[in-house]
Amino acid sequence: SYTDIYAQKINTSGNLLWDTDGVEVAIALNKQINPRLDSDDNGGAWVTWEDGRSNTNYPFNDIYVQHLNSSGAAQLAANGVALCDETNYQFSPLIKKNGNSIYAVWGDIRTGSTGIYIQILNTAGAIQLDNNGELVWYGLEGDANNLHVIENGSSPILLWEDTRFASIANQIYMQVVN
Repeated sequence: SYTDIYAQKINTSGNLLWDTDGVEVAIALNKQINPRLDSDDNGGAWVTWEDGRSNTNYPFNDIYVQHLNSSGAAQLAANGVALCDETNYQFSPLIKKNGNSIYAVWGDIRTGSTGIYIQILNTAGAIQLDNNGELVWYGLEGDANNLHVIENGSSPILLWEDTRFASIANQIYMQVVN
């Protein structure tokens, strides 16, 4: 069976505001898993997830995004838009709206070693960087944990715990994106 993604908006009284079964975010072949979201500051949300719909890349996942407006209507293509559909495995996406930009980051082993990639969208959902994202950091070999995106005006900060030298001590790394 497939795993799909639905969303629901609930007010502070606990009332369901969208369809009683939720609204479709992604219903596609194979699995759509590990959704993360952030408010669009207008009653809607930006959602990103790992997506296995690609027959050529499955079981390796790609990274997709969708924007739901305050009524729960999808603002991008049905079932989302691919942020990264490179070969091999992309995983653990995060999304954060900051001003008029939406920042999506994820882990990526397209070249065999783990890297952190980023894609920026404008509020209309148009991709701003190179197709499939741009490399922020490379060579982590799966040692990046607890990735966070911190608002910082037009230059958000990526922050992660790095365990490459765990025999000495875990270290905290950061990268400012502009």
